[in-house]
Amino acid sequence: MGISSHDLTKKIRKLDLFPEISKELAIEVEEALKDLQQYEENSKKYPDQSFPNPMDRTVLPRLPTEDEYAEALKEVQDNFRTIDHGYVRIFDAKSINIICIVMYTKLSDLDQCLRLQLDFLCEFLHGCKSFIIPPTSEDPPEGYFMSAMGWSQNMTRLKILDQYRDEKAIEANREVYDQLMAGSEKAGGTLWNMYNRLASRVAEKTMKHFKKPSGTLSADKDLPAVDANDDESTNQVAGNLAFPTNGFYADHYWDKETLPKPPTAFALVLPTSKSTGQIKSKSEGYQVDHGQLVFPDVKIALTFPPDTVCEIVFQPHVYAHGTMKAKAFGDSSRLGICIQAAPSSTYVVKKLLEVPPNEETSASEK
Repeated sequence: MGISSHDLTKKIRKLDLFPEISKELAIEVEEALKDLQQYEENSKKYPDQSFPNPMDRTVLPRLPTEDEYAEALKEVQDNFRTIDHGYVRIFDAKSINIICIVMYTKLSDLDQCLRLQLDFLCEFLHGCKSFIIPPTSEDPPEGYFMSAMGWSQNMTRLKILDQYRDEKAIEANREVYDQLMAGSEKAGGTLWNMYNRLASRVAEKTMKHFKKPSGTLSADKDLPAVDANDDESTNQVAGNLAFPTNGFYADHYWDKETLPKPPTAFALVLPTSKSTGQIKSKSEGYQVDHGQLVFPDVKIALTFPPDTVCEIVFQPHVYAHGTMKAKAFGDSSRLGICIQAAPSSTYVVKKLLEVPPNEETSASEK
């Protein structure tokens, strides 16, 4: 493919791009700790009574404000190393683990078969929007539709997650919907083909993790056991296809006791048209600024140039990461898709209580 290749080795130095969010999260964690202590006291004092379990509480950081994004973007632009082309591997200097692998391919360098597969994937995902419940004012605008997409239990087909299905639209357009879903296996296969093309052994391990019966080494041991070959139910271990936006507290959301080495993730970024969903070139007016995927603890920013397909392999539950706010012009949009394991729903509070965020993060280094 004629793509330049190089390796980077980086030391991990904790960097908090959003210190106010960290402070707020620390307060929530402290409140959760008090609730947990109260729960334990009540359970011992009144063993015959039941009380709400605070371990079921989800403590999540809010999204940054416009001003917070602007300040973080300035830090990224001034002090982060930008990567925008070639094939790059970034290693953790201490553990020698791979933080991420990224590969950029110009649209003009794609072979015809792969380009057709990507065109079909874009068409399929865009078609699904008509059968997804529209977002409300409370839903995060970034990545909403990809949050509504997931996998069949056997990981062969893409699916609209049950809670996002617009049943009225589906029933009113059953023939169109059925015809669209007939391509779900082909669309899902394209994503795995791209993952294998970048890191085949890693992709194989991730697939094996997703296909383990829920309740063994899954992301949530409390999920009911299911048939790994089931094609109808949704794979809850695989989560959704949303591109990572707010994983700056990633290391707080994985149960290392249950699964010491969490599965690696794959992300795909494509320049697209907002109205058609198809791949769009710069000559056709494509322009989306910013929206870098950043790894703050190693001061790395992955950018997404026009006329370029970007593929990324990374460890979402190990290294802090997130996306800067993007600015799209006209009919331009950026399609971000991610294959990654869902974090444990019951482990979030437990982990945060063990290691409060304000002990993990520090003020921005200049």
